[in-house]
Amino acid sequence: MTQTAPKRAYHSPLREQRAQETRDRVIAAAAELFNLHGFAGTTMSAIAREAGVSVESVHAVGTKGSLLVEAYTRRTTDADGAADGVPGDGDLDVLVERQTATNERSSGLWQSLRAAATVEPSVATALEAVLVRRREGYLTAVDRLSEAGHLRHAPELRERYAAALAVCLSPETYHQLVHDWGLGHDEYATWLRRAIVGIGQV
Repeated sequence: MTQTAPKRAYHSPLREQRAQETRDRVIAAAAELFNLHGFAGTTMSAIAREAGVSVESVHAVGTKGSLLVEAYTRRTTDADGAADGVPGDGDLDVLVERQTATNERSSGLWQSLRAAATVEPSVATALEAVLVRRREGYLTAVDRLSEAGHLRHAPELRERYAAALAVCLSPETYHQLVHDWGLGHDEYATWLRRAIVGIGQV
């Protein structure tokens, strides 16, 4: 009995490259629109127009909720691959510079993520993971800032310091100071540095 040889899986590097490029365009377009218009104010068709692809191509990349989560993740991951909430090495200038840039890129996305979490279970799950990661990051940041001499070393105040640091670094605080009160980039960075140093005086 003659056996039929199994068919080889078709593999096309060019097709895979184009698919990845389309995915990248869709995520970038989604990030821009969610950041500007929020979750409710952004449609899949608008993302398609911004990305220069069909609506079907957008749906092939993911749901509206998954596009938001991916967009937020990309916008809050810095050049060194450090994700949102993960502290630096205790260098205050690096922390301020990185967090200022991150909030500048993603404060609108954070608001979208919060809003979407109330209606999209998958986004709510992703948000919970972000909040856990942030909490761990702030606690570690307190340790490193204390070791570097920027905060008074007081283990019993670690949680309080982390809570204050969370308020200083949060996208909500950035949005209020920059968008509501009109602080410029450098003014915000200066405020942030002073606020972090002031935590140790609480």
